[in-house]
Amino acid sequence: MLRELLPLRMKLAKASLNYDFDIGESIENSDLKEARLQDHDIEMAQSIGYIKPIKTLHSIFMSKSDNVFSHEYIQELFIAEYIVSKDLYSLQIILQALEANKLEENIRRSRILRFICGMSRATKREEALNFLLTNRCWNTLTDCMYESENVEDIIDMDFNAESVKPSTLLQKYTSHSKMIVVRLDERYHQNAFKLFMGKCLRSKLHFDSISIGAECPLKFLLSLTLPVVDTFELCNISYVNKEISNTFVDIILWATKTNVNKRIRFLKTNIPAKVDCKDIKGSPLTIAYNADGSQTGNDQILDITSGTWMKPTMTAVAKGFEASET
Repeated sequence: MLRELLPLRMKLAKASLNYDFDIGESIENSDLKEARLQDHDIEMAQSIGYIKPIKTLHSIFMSKSDNVFSHEYIQELFIAEYIVSKDLYSLQIILQALEANKLEENIRRSRILRFICGMSRATKREEALNFLLTNRCWNTLTDCMYESENVEDIIDMDFNAESVKPSTLLQKYTSHSKMIVVRLDERYHQNAFKLFMGKCLRSKLHFDSISIGAECPLKFLLSLTLPVVDTFELCNISYVNKEISNTFVDIILWATKTNVNKRIRFLKTNIPAKVDCKDIKGSPLTIAYNADGSQTGNDQILDITSGTWMKPTMTAVAKGFEASET
C-alpha cells in the first residue's frame, strides 16, 4: 500500500517546495496543479490524512491556500523521499539554505536532512554529511550521523564512548572549531549527541570550545565523555545553587576527567559565592565565571586555595571590552 501511494507523496512534496525552499505547511492551488495533482488525488490525500482542507482550520493567515499538511513531519518525510528518489538539486538547495542560517540550524530543514540520511543511498547521504561537517552545522550533523548508523552498532555500543567506531568522515577533519550545542532537552538529540561525542573522541577531533545551554539536564551532562576540548562552557544552567557548592564541584570533577584541557566557564548562571575546593584542588583547569557571557578577559577566576572568586584585572577587562567592540 505504501509503495502504491509513493507517486501521490512525490506530487505532494513537489507541490510544497518553492524556489526559495521556504518550507510552509500550506499548499497553494497553483502548486497543486503544477505538480499534476488531479481532484481525485487531492481527495485521496485528504481521506488518508496526508492533508486537510484549509477551511477546517479557520485560519485568516492561510487564505490563499486550499490545503495544509496534517503534520509538519508528514511534509518533511515526503520532501525527503522526493529528494532521495528524484531531485539532487533540491538537496543542494536545502544544504545551501542551512549554511546561510547555520547558527540557527532551522529545525525543519534539519529534520528533512535527518530523514534523507536515514533512507538514502551512499551518494546523497555522504554529500549531506560532508557538507554539514565542512560548514560546521554541528547539531544537524549530529542527528544525521545518528540516522546513518546501523541499529546494531548503536545497540552494541550502549553509548560507551570507548567502544564507538571511529568515523572515516570525522578523521578527515583537522580544523579546531567552536561547537554550540542546542536541543539537549530532546531524548533523540541526547542519544545522537552522545554517539557523536564518542565518534569525535575515537576520531581524535580537537575542539577549541564546546558550549552547552540551559536545556541540558545535569544527569545527562555528567554521563558524557567529551573529545579533547580546550574550553567547555555552560550557559544559563539552573542546577548550580548559590548557597551549596556540591553540584558545582561535581561538574568540575567531571570536566577534569573528560578531556577538557584548559578552562571551564560558567556563563550567565548562579554560582556559589564560596566553594569548598578540597575535592578539586588537584584539577588543572582554570575555573571561570562570567555574569554576562562576554569575552574571557572579563572572567572571574576561582582561587582554589581560598574558594573565592578573583575579579578580572582592569587590563583584562579593557582587553575584553576591546575584543567585544571589534
